Order: sequence, then C-alpha cells, then structure tokens
Amino acid sequence: MKESRDCVISFISQLLGKICIQGYTDTYMGILLPRFIQLTQDDFIWQRLCCNIITRVPEIYLDCLMEYLLQNLPWYGTVSKLIGDSVLTNQKLTYIMTQKCLLLRHYQKELILHNIIGYLAHSTSRHGLFIETLKMLFDVWSDSSALKHTSYEQHLYITKAILIALGHVNEGKMKTYKEVFMTKMMNGMQCHLDSPLMKIRRLGMIVAESLTQIIDSNSSPLKFEYQSDDESDHLISLLKPPEDPGIEDVTNNFSHCNLEEEDSACKAGVEQPTISDKMINMDDELDSDDDIEPYDMSADTKDSNTKQPMYIRDCMQGLVTQDDPERVQACLTVAEKLVRANPDNLSEICVEFVKLLLHTQDSYGMNNFTHLRHSAMVAITVHCPIQVAVYLTEEFFSRNYNIRQRMDILEVLASASQELSQPDKVLQSEAKTSIESWTSQYKDAPTNLVKNWREIVQERIESKTRRFSQKSHKQKATPVPNRFAPVAGYFFFPLLKKYDMSMSTLNLLNQDYLLLGRLIYTLGVIMHAAINTTCCHQMASSLLEFLWVVRYHSEAFVRQAILFSLSMVVLTIPSYSLVTTLQSDVIEFKQWLQDIIEKDPDTECKKLAIQT
Repeated sequence: MKESRDCVISFISQLLGKICIQGYTDTYMGILLPRFIQLTQDDFIWQRLCCNIITRVPEIYLDCLMEYLLQNLPWYGTVSKLIGDSVLTNQKLTYIMTQKCLLLRHYQKELILHNIIGYLAHSTSRHGLFIETLKMLFDVWSDSSALKHTSYEQHLYITKAILIALGHVNEGKMKTYKEVFMTKMMNGMQCHLDSPLMKIRRLGMIVAESLTQIIDSNSSPLKFEYQSDDESDHLISLLKPPEDPGIEDVTNNFSHCNLEEEDSACKAGVEQPTISDKMINMDDELDSDDDIEPYDMSADTKDSNTKQPMYIRDCMQGLVTQDDPERVQACLTVAEKLVRANPDNLSEICVEFVKLLLHTQDSYGMNNFTHLRHSAMVAITVHCPIQVAVYLTEEFFSRNYNIRQRMDILEVLASASQELSQPDKVLQSEAKTSIESWTSQYKDAPTNLVKNWREIVQERIESKTRRFSQKSHKQKATPVPNRFAPVAGYFFFPLLKKYDMSMSTLNLLNQDYLLLGRLIYTLGVIMHAAINTTCCHQMASSLLEFLWVVRYHSEAFVRQAILFSLSMVVLTIPSYSLVTTLQSDVIEFKQWLQDIIEKDPDTECKKLAIQT
C-alpha cells in the first residue's frame, strides 16, 4: 500500500474470523492487537489497513472479534483508529455496537462501555448515531415493563451506559434535545421511584441529577436525599470521561506480545532510584508531640437540666410537649425502661401509649429517635400483646396513615413476636428460685415427701449402672411457658383479613408494592415465631393460600418476600404434616419454585428459590 500497489486482505480477514470463532481469540489477538495499536498510532495507511482487516471479517465471526476488541482496547480513541467510521456503513457492526453490547448483554468490565460510547461521541460524523443510541438507552431505562422483567445487574449496566454517555455530552449540544430527554427522564423517574427497592430508586435519582446538571448547569441543581456508598460514588465518577493512557502505558501492558526482537537494553528493567537516608529518617525528625494520644471523648454525655419522668403517665404527657425538645428527648429515652418495669396500670393505658408513640414524629432531629420509639412500642406490645396487637392490626388497614407508619406497625409486630417466642429469663429465674426454695423448705423432711417415685427409680438405676465415659455436666434448661403460643393468632390472622381491600391511601395489590412485600415478610417472621404452637398448622395453611394468590407478582421484591415466607413455612411445620395435610400445596409450590429457577429474571429470586 505504501508503494501504491493493490493488495487483497480478504484472506487475512477470513482467517482471523475463523480462528476467533474456534476459541483462540485471546491467543491470536493477544499478539496482533498490541502491534496494531503501535502501528496505527500515527500512520494513516496502517489505520486504513487495520480497519479493512477487522471490518471485512465475515458477519458470523464479527461478533466474537469485536467483543474481544472492545473489552481489551485501552481507550476509545484507539477504537476509532482501528475501525474508523465503519459503524456507519457496516450494518452488522452497527447492530453489535449500538444494541447487542448495550441492551442485550451486560459485562462486568466497564471498559467496553467507555470504548463504545466514547467512539460514537467523539466524531462529528458519528454524533447523530450517538444521539440515537442515547435515546434508545433512555427508552429502555424508562420502560416500566423492562424495569420489572430484567435483572438488577442488567439495569445497572444500562444506567452506567447512560451516565458515561452524559459525560461525553456538552451543555450546548444537549440544549437541542432538552425536551426529548427531559420527557424520557420524567417517565423513567416515575418508574424508579415507584420501585420498592432502594437501590433501584437510587439509580433513578442519580441519573436525574446528572441529566439536569448537564442540560442546565446555570440553574439550581436537582438534589435528592439518598444514602451514599461505594456504588453510588462510583456511578457519579462515570460522568468524567477517561483520559488517553498514552502509547507507553499501552505497550507496557502488552510487552510480552512483541514479535520483533528488541535490544537487551530495552528488555532490561529500569532501575528504581534509591531512597536516601535522609528520607528514611524523616520520621525521627518529627515533633514528639505527635505521639500523644488524644482523650477518648466518645463516652461523654451532654448535661441536661431536664428531669427524667418516673411514671408512664408523666412520660406520655412529656411526649406531647410541642416547645420543649429536651423534655421530649428525656421522655423518649426512658420510655422503654418504664414499660419494662411492668407497672400495674400498664394494661389500662397500653393502647393509648402505643397510639401516641405511633404518631410521634422527629420534629427536632433527635439522636436515635427511630430506635428509641421502636423499642418502646415493642416493649409495650410484649407486656400487653392482645390489646396492642388488636389495635395495631386494625390500624394497619385504616385510612389516615402514611407508608412509614404502616411499615412501623409491621416492624413492631415482627419484633414483638420474636421476643415473645424466646424463653423469658425472668420467668426462668423465678421458676428456678421457686424450686430451690421449695426444696430448702423441706430439706429436713423424709425423702419420700420431696422426691417422687420417678426420681427414686432413676437414682437406683444410676447407682447400679457402670459407665465407661464421663457423665455430661451440662445443666438442663428450666422449662417455662411459651408466651407467644396463646396470642399468636392475634398477630397473624388480622393481617390477612383485608389484604385485597382498595382505598385511596392503601392498595396492596395494585400500587403499594413495598407495603405488600413487607407484609409478607412480617407474616413469615410471625409464622416462624409460632413454631411448636397449636395454631401453627392453621397459620401455615392460611399463609400458603395467600402466597398462592400473589406468587406471580411483577415486582421482584414481592417475589423475594414470598420465597422467604414459604421457607418459613417449611422450617416451622413438621415434615410429616408437609407430606400429609399440606401435600397438595407443597407439590404446587414445588412446581412454582422450578419455574422461578428457570424463568425468573431476578438473580436474587433464583438464589432464594434454589435455597427453598
């Protein structure tokens, strides 16, 4: 080509595609690619030659080759040098780069997104295709059906592609398409904010903030409140396009693939400069005051002149105070302690106290407000389970409550049921004390008054039994009554009573997917807390009937809750009941679990189904 002579390279392209489709892409291109990068750095003839070699690969082989190139080329500028503007003329290449690698697949390496989007964006001839690709990404991102029927990994991949594309758009060019992208963004925001998963809602918030900032940077920026973590920080960092790593860094990464022999001087590594003794001993010259450890001030408490209440009624009166935040804080701090003392009048005011706590809001930004309020409500429910459970289950389906309050009700019921199902340490100590006092009272009496006939027979057997191992000295547990057994029905069955009701503030089956999922989770927790109780079989039958109605819910969060509750039924009910009384339900749910494993788009649902 340098001598202006014609040459045919179709055979090389066919050979390249044939070797790649056979599975030797890494071996073959690992040698060719670094040489291609070096030769096309400043040589336009080699750029044309490499472009013809790559783009004239037969279409059935082009997918495998382009996937390797996009995942291994260090910078999108290198992609432009290797394939030029072939994406505008080669339909197969257009499909691979604008649809298949962006919408139909997802990769762990983000380099493929940087290469595709950077290649499309940084060229005036390809700018129209870049805008069309960005519109296509927004269409899929804002589609509610696609959001529900694709995995979170796939949706996160599309979100990353949008953020990378926004980083390549300047404000001047974006104003032309402002109305189009704002409309797509608003539709997508509605779908994301309706999702019960916080990570999905956060993706919508980050994209909305980034788009509005790029479209109009002069106005006040849009800002949402969400908890930042490593994933959110990484998504925001994608708005900055990667810089050219330089040919030296690229050749260093592929230094083992050079074909030509190099001089020994090039192969020899560059010696690192030695560190002087002055730099090594810098720490010795530092001021000695830096070694002094500061005092630990974490346990210090702020002095308060507000006196803590000593009685529950005083505590309730302090919680309704509007202009004294210190008194409200003091009352909320000691509320659980006062309830745990179990005063005589607690049963009379328990419902009123729970109602007051349920409607109390954090108007002053107190520390641990949510935890203190939740702990106090759980303590009241534990000491007065029937009255409080009846009140909370009725209020859950009432009209004048928001989502946060309904979720608080479910959390209190779940926590209280778990605490009631555990053996009470106070009852254990009282039972042990009563046995010891009774035994000491009759220690001087004849043995037949203290010991029954079973103990006498057991002592005779032990005295005449020869053992070849040491006897276990493990102390036997003291049996106490199950506090949750007589009240389990008050926690469980009222929550199933009105799940299909529809009103303006509550519609579990159509709109309130978050509440429906949390309700199913709470039923599963209560089901497990009722293990070994007399009503657990009836509870399991009712729960399975409810789960069967909503088993094919469109939201992944609800399906995860169903799988959790189903596993709680399996753990709670004895195995003989599963294969006798509940045999038909178990067989039907087994078929449903197999469908989830094979067809569900959510990876977490598949994991839970396999475990169940």
